[in-house]
Amino acid sequence: MSKIQVPAVRESIRTVLKESQEKNRKFTETIELQVGLKNYDPQRDKRFSGTVKLPNVPRPKMSVAILGDAHDCDRAKEIGIEFMSVEDLKKLNKNKKLIKKLAKKYDAFLASESLIKQIPRLLGPGLHKAGKFPTPVTHNDDLNAKADELRSTIKFQLKKVLCLGVAVGHVKMSEDELVANIMLSINFLVSLLKKNWQNVRSLYIKSTMDMRITTLDKGFCSGVLKEQKRIHNPFNSIHAAALCTFAETIGGLAVFSKLTDKDRAIVTRINMEYFKKARGLITATSQFNLGEISGQTEKECEVILKNEALDTVAKATVFWSINSKN
Repeated sequence: MSKIQVPAVRESIRTVLKESQEKNRKFTETIELQVGLKNYDPQRDKRFSGTVKLPNVPRPKMSVAILGDAHDCDRAKEIGIEFMSVEDLKKLNKNKKLIKKLAKKYDAFLASESLIKQIPRLLGPGLHKAGKFPTPVTHNDDLNAKADELRSTIKFQLKKVLCLGVAVGHVKMSEDELVANIMLSINFLVSLLKKNWQNVRSLYIKSTMDMRITTLDKGFCSGVLKEQKRIHNPFNSIHAAALCTFAETIGGLAVFSKLTDKDRAIVTRINMEYFKKARGLITATSQFNLGEISGQTEKECEVILKNEALDTVAKATVFWSINSKN
């Protein structure tokens, strides 16, 4: 049973959709689900991996190509799906750079059932290393349906960090479609976790251009914030308040990644230093060392914000009151 209530998810979706309409982007923004995990040790615990097909296609523009035999290449040509024949694959001559370029060109691949066993011999391990080994299709399969199935499938995989992110929709989908996709995604992920909901630290629903958490590990967090007009100050740079909120979020995740379920923490004050106008893509990083604590204590967490030239634009020192029950 889900611990996330549908009304709460709907409210988050409405906020994301409203903000997207206000921005009026020239492209369709993807809506992502970002998950922070806890009580997991990627070095010791068994790493999970699982895929689930969502009821509504979250990535309609996801590029799919078929590596096909003569029959499937003819079928792909008729319906406008890009394809490569056995002869095309042989021309790559197992060249690692060309195969890497092929893997980057498409988001996913289909392959004729008769050809699937030849892929490693023709292309080496390149597609497998890129996580894009082809899905087999038979001559009786509908190629468009198979391509849409790939576009509807998302994958949760624990690697070296405790932060996961998947595309669950886009801003042109209806509220009900997004709710269905997000609820199924969350519940499926929870089913993969060793302690289910006890391993979930945080859940975020965001659009493409919002803040993104890039790394979350024990005592460390990093994220990026893209410059947008809605967070501008009168000097056409990112507003100080937006930078402060960004820094508090990154620092907070670094702090909470070190706490136990019984610990409690709250911000008491923030000291911000601004060095340059913040423009373009801003990266924030925070390293937090909890140390040995007992009872209530105050801890500092430093967050460094840099621009794309790696110049420090701001530094935040966030003071936390932590109450440890240990």
